[in-house]
Amino acid sequence: MSGAESSRAAGKRKRGPVPRPRGEPGSPVQFQREERTISYSDVERVPSIRPRRIREHTLLSFDLGTFESQRLDRFISLELLHHRNIDWELLDQLGQRDRIERLLGPRWTTVLACDWPQYKELALEFHSTFMYDDSEFDSMDAVSFALGRRVYEMSIPQFAVATGFYTEEEVMLPRFTTCLRGASKKNRECCLSEADLSDFWATIADSPFSTSMVESEIRDPVLRYIHRVLACTVIGRYSGEEKVNWMDLFCLYCMVRGREANVACVMAQSFARESKRLML
Repeated sequence: MSGAESSRAAGKRKRGPVPRPRGEPGSPVQFQREERTISYSDVERVPSIRPRRIREHTLLSFDLGTFESQRLDRFISLELLHHRNIDWELLDQLGQRDRIERLLGPRWTTVLACDWPQYKELALEFHSTFMYDDSEFDSMDAVSFALGRRVYEMSIPQFAVATGFYTEEEVMLPRFTTCLRGASKKNRECCLSEADLSDFWATIADSPFSTSMVESEIRDPVLRYIHRVLACTVIGRYSGEEKVNWMDLFCLYCMVRGREANVACVMAQSFARESKRLML
């Protein structure tokens, strides 16, 4: 076969799927990529000095019927969850500080010490636009959200660095990719199964594993305290702080069993939930 014929034959071959772009930690965060656009009902980008209602704020003027508008409708009446910190002085008095510090480890301790300023308009915009594809990790659109009417899209490693909970050097280490990311009913990489959670629950509680688990069934008061801390902060919810959900149990599993959790994935999953209090 001649070189020309060979070239023509090669040109007719079917191409495989185009891989999704990968985001390295040092890669610039993408703005307003074609994969994610947000439609607004106005064209003016400068907010009025005092909008009569927060729903009228320029940052929140999403087109009616859109994903963002529907999410905003759910969140707009929620209270802004003010920062809650661990009472270390009380734990010193109870003689439990060292044990709780060991269970939490430095990463969770840093996350729970967050006391950055909060602005309701930005918090509403962030939560109304936040998307997380938990089947992706290195793809540039694994996480996306808007702040100041600018769309940000990034991989989990980039998101981890952007939150300030990891350094660029840390997300390049193999353990960042291999540590546990959550719990799932499906067979997913680096995730606990329902059976894992059920077995763990049996070691810390007196009741069967179910959808109605509550923290009062946990035998160890220190673990009950840590659960309440999680339920009122990182995995906040609109109501029912006493209930133990899969995310709570996953975090407790990692702390008790000494398994490292990917905090960036936990935060992304928490932000993507709808039944939560407003936090940022």
